Amino acid sequence: MRTAIVYVSKNGTTKATIDRIVKSRPLNTDIIDASVNTDFRGAAYQRVIFGCGIYGGKLQQDLVRFVKKHHQDLIKAEVHFFIHGLLNKQDVTEVLSQSIEHISKLNVVNVHSLGGYLDIKTQNFFVKTLLGVLCKKENLDINNLNTLSEARTAQFIDSL
Repeated sequence: MRTAIVYVSKNGTTKATIDRIVKSRPLNTDIIDASVNTDFRGAAYQRVIFGCGIYGGKLQQDLVRFVKKHHQDLIKAEVHFFIHGLLNKQDVTEVLSQSIEHISKLNVVNVHSLGGYLDIKTQNFFVKTLLGVLCKKENLDINNLNTLSEARTAQFIDSL
């Protein structure tokens, strides 16, 4: 099955998951970074896997624009989403439906929330301040922002 993995990776977590997918599941796969490449021939793919992070309760806009631009090409494909975010309690299905206008027209097979990781040292002052408030509210350790779920990641990869 010809597969496209379309992603946006701001801090490297999503890209690391893609590398793991490619290593674990040698698929006939093309990797497309939606933040730099908007060329897409959707009819060539039977399966499309989307991956990105959630920031402030929203999907990354480069991915949203990509899906919006190519939604007609995606209608016949089997579509999978994996989402990274520090807050595991977010309903990613709801975030998807609020972010992507035509999601109901796609053949979405599964949606997986894999948790998130963020290195606080690489963030600017503004982001560090926002993360400090979030960590206090959600009882997270600001020096160890890692909610990645190995079990959910393995389950997602096995489902492909």
